[in-house]
Amino acid sequence: MISKEKGIRKKRKDTKYEIKPTIPLSIKQCLARISFITNKPIKDIGEEICIEGIYSREIIELLSQFFVRDYWHKSTFILGNNNRTSLQNSKLSNKNERISLKIEKELDEKIKDLAYALDVTPSKATAILIDCTIKHSTFISSYIKTHTTNELDYEKMLELRNILAFMNHNKPRILTWGAFISYLYGKVKDDKVYVSEEIMNWIKKFE
Repeated sequence: MISKEKGIRKKRKDTKYEIKPTIPLSIKQCLARISFITNKPIKDIGEEICIEGIYSREIIELLSQFFVRDYWHKSTFILGNNNRTSLQNSKLSNKNERISLKIEKELDEKIKDLAYALDVTPSKATAILIDCTIKHSTFISSYIKTHTTNELDYEKMLELRNILAFMNHNKPRILTWGAFISYLYGKVKDDKVYVSEEIMNWIKKFE
């Protein structure tokens, strides 16, 4: 939002910056499912993914193999290599679609720094960051666990089943349906996970 002050147009401090990355269709569909389950808009989920990735040492280390220019991650200096080919014209998938995000200024600046290191546009850097974070972190299960409610129904469980299939397709370690739901809805006590009879019924129903 822009306000007038003494005849000068100024941006409010809480202004968000729009960015439109083109991401794999499979990831967009996964975000839509997470949105349905958590009742959070895709633009908010996308922003959270970017925050998770941009501050993650593991994610930045994975991306550093593509750095054309030098990059600072917190207190670590990562050397770029100008002999590397930019990822700007590379496709993340055969089927891709654009999404719209609105991000805070600090994140916007960090994405621009990442884009400079990768020698790509900010929107491309955002797409690469989302793709890498989704596939190489525990963001999906952690986010759902944090934002989901205990109000379960057939449609939500079906979407969770689809999300698990997506996760297992992109990760080397296969997560079982029972372990996934127990993690999301179980209660930990004395290093053991306990689930209610209702949750057990849902697990058995979709196994």
